[in-house]
Formats: sequence, C-alpha cells, structure tokens
Amino acid sequence: DQASKEVNIENHLQPSLPVITMKKSECLSVLSKAFFCLYQRNSYNWQAFPSMNFDRLYMHSRGFDGCEKAKLQMIISYFVQLYQRHFEGNFVDEEIEFSLSESKNTWLEWQQDQSELSHFFMEDMYKSLDDAKDDYRIDFANTYLGGASLSYGSVQEEIMFSICPEMNVGRLFSPRMKEHQAICIKGTEQFTTPQGYGHSLEFGGLYKDHSMVIKNKRQSFVVAIDALDFRGQPTSIQYTQAGILRELNKFYAAMSIQQTPSTVATGNWGCGVFGGNAELKLLIQWVSASRANKNVRYFPFDNKPVYKRFLEIQKKIQDGQIQLRVCDMIRFFANINARLVFRQFEGFLDEMSH
Repeated sequence: DQASKEVNIENHLQPSLPVITMKKSECLSVLSKAFFCLYQRNSYNWQAFPSMNFDRLYMHSRGFDGCEKAKLQMIISYFVQLYQRHFEGNFVDEEIEFSLSESKNTWLEWQQDQSELSHFFMEDMYKSLDDAKDDYRIDFANTYLGGASLSYGSVQEEIMFSICPEMNVGRLFSPRMKEHQAICIKGTEQFTTPQGYGHSLEFGGLYKDHSMVIKNKRQSFVVAIDALDFRGQPTSIQYTQAGILRELNKFYAAMSIQQTPSTVATGNWGCGVFGGNAELKLLIQWVSASRANKNVRYFPFDNKPVYKRFLEIQKKIQDGQIQLRVCDMIRFFANINARLVFRQFEGFLDEMSH
C-alpha cells in the first residue's frame, strides 16, 4: 500500500533549491518503493545520483551471512515498527529535512579570519561517535550520499544509514556532492542497534530513540561530507595549499548550516581507506569548526597516537596560555610538509609562546 502512493518531488537538491522537507509517511512510501525495486535507476552504474533500489541487498556478495543480511534485518525492522505504530494509532508524521550547503572561501579569506579557536574536547578511546546524539554528527561520507548503504558497505556511513533508514531517502534527490558541498539531514530516527563493524556487522536488536521532538521535527542532526580520497593519487596532495583549502571548505560547508547544535561530534574523517593524515585532518576540522563558532567533540576511536599526542598538545597550549586564531592556523598550514604534523605544530606553538 505504501509503495503504491505517489510522492511528488519536483526537483533535486541544488543551490537554487537547498532544502527539501519530507514527511515521515512520505519517507516510508519512498523506501517501500525501493524495497520493491520500483525506481528506474541503475544500481550498478551510478551517474549523477546513487542507487535507490534494494536489489543489491538481496544479492549477498559474501553469502547469505554477509553484512547485507544484517542491513536487511535493520531495514525490515524499520518497516515493522512503523506498521505497528499505524496499527496501534500512535504514528506521528514528523518532518525530515535534507539541506545542501556550499563553501567557496579563498585562501586569502581564510588568512584574514580573526576567529579564536573554539573549545576542543578529546573523547576517550573506543567511544562511538554515534553515541553523541545531542551533537551535530559528522557522516564520513562518500561523494554519493549514503555510499554503499544499499549494497555491500558496512562502515560508518553505511551503518548509520541502516540503523536510520530514512536517511536513504536523500539518495533519491541528492546528486553526487561537489568538492565544496555538504548535505545535512535533520530529523531522522534510529530504529535498530548495530553489532560489530565491517565484515562482522550484525543486527543488534531494536533501539528506542529518545531524541526530543520539537515542532514536529526530531532533534537529530547529521551532516555528510566526503574527504579527499588518496586511493590512486599521491597522499602528498593533502599537504598542499589546494588540498588543505579543499578540506577546510568542505568541513566549513557542513558547519555553515543554520539551526544545528553548537558542538560538532567528529573523528578520524577520511583517515581509513581514503589515506588521510589523522593529525592534519584533526587540525583542519578544528579550524573550520572554530570559524563557524562551533565546539569540537573528537572521537579518536582506536587511534592511540592521535589521542595521546593531542592531549599533550592541549596541555602545552593551556600551560603556555597560547591564544590561537584561525589566521594563525592558516599560517601554520602554509608551511606544513609531510613529516609528523603534530611535531611541526608543537614547534609552531613554541614560536607563538615567545
């Protein structure tokens, strides 16, 4: 019945149409159509848009016990829970918002910014970013929204889109992100709990989302940004002015979206298979968040060197009462090279304190 309902979406996310708002019932219809593979979109040869149908979830790439099975269990649980709400008469048709943001600041504009660096809190190791429900969470995204959430993918973004299936609705009208763009998703609900990660991903059971609902919109905020991908190109690019500017603007595009929490929850963005330098990426994220007047809550997960070294750097900044601004950090970035970034930064702090 839901799959037969028409959902009118006149256009896709673009600068001239930066916000698309959906009702929860409309998202249910969109995902019901995807479940029955009713969209005329190739699931294997992506062009301007990502795949939309669930057909690749039904074709298990690693046998029936692959991650596709776990993701299907999560999505089916979503359908069952919403059916129960309809049946019991307690379905609430909340609003879910998808918005596009851009940032095209020049290096000179970054050099001239006098904003002081914001508060930075380093979380304990192995804590999950997904537990930061009240914060503005970063989705370590693919250029296509959701990445391989509807096929073989089973890392941060794909898991997030499986436990919160309504996020996948954005795939319908979100073109491949450009280097200066970010996509924010407000108001989605978490229905299930994941267990494991990667190839070991399993369905962990039901989840009760206690996020507040204000003016018919759930207080859940996630923003998708894709980092530079160094597979097939030299990692040295990330230390160039062009590479740093690209990441500064990408993260700032995410931070510029209005009516989002004042604290951003992030971590080792682009530092897994993409090959990014975690020390450099941490500093870039801090600078971009500071320009937008947002605090940073950093989840290092299993990166012990970053966790340990940055706590030492924070102590050095505090003990030396060093006041850092965005423009100071841009001056530091201008002279960076591919050696240990934190070591260079400590030297820069020594110069600042004299």
